[in-house]
Amino acid sequence: MASKWETIGDAIVTSLNAATLSQSFTAARKYRPYHEQKTLESESAPRVYVIPASRSSDSQSRRPSHNRSYLFDIEIHKYIASADTVANVDEWATLAEEIEDHLIDAGNMASAVWVSSENDEPFDPDALFTQNIFSTALRVGYRYVK
Repeated sequence: MASKWETIGDAIVTSLNAATLSQSFTAARKYRPYHEQKTLESESAPRVYVIPASRSSDSQSRRPSHNRSYLFDIEIHKYIASADTVANVDEWATLAEEIEDHLIDAGNMASAVWVSSENDEPFDPDALFTQNIFSTALRVGYRYVK
């Protein structure tokens, strides 16, 4: 039997890969993504990862084991030749917003309902200005009710 992490994560990946957004990419479910700058430099498409972040049960529920929230980080990584150009950064920040909008509009993911999303930083300034890598993490939450 597949875990809820696997089931919901795979549903998110499938939904993202079927979406028509401003940039083409192939999302993948990972537990610990790894990439090198040199590898990213040679790729035209961004890397998009769906990573499990946390799980919690609602103590207000009569049956907490049947009412859980699952959080996932949707990470985007893309090498940008000229990181000091605002338009280059805007292009990938827009993709993060499009992904969020898509997941909100897509509805249920494997019997789990979208409940939240947040993006604390539009990009990681350290990765951008030291390695020319646009990197961001969008955290999305889904509630699974059995």
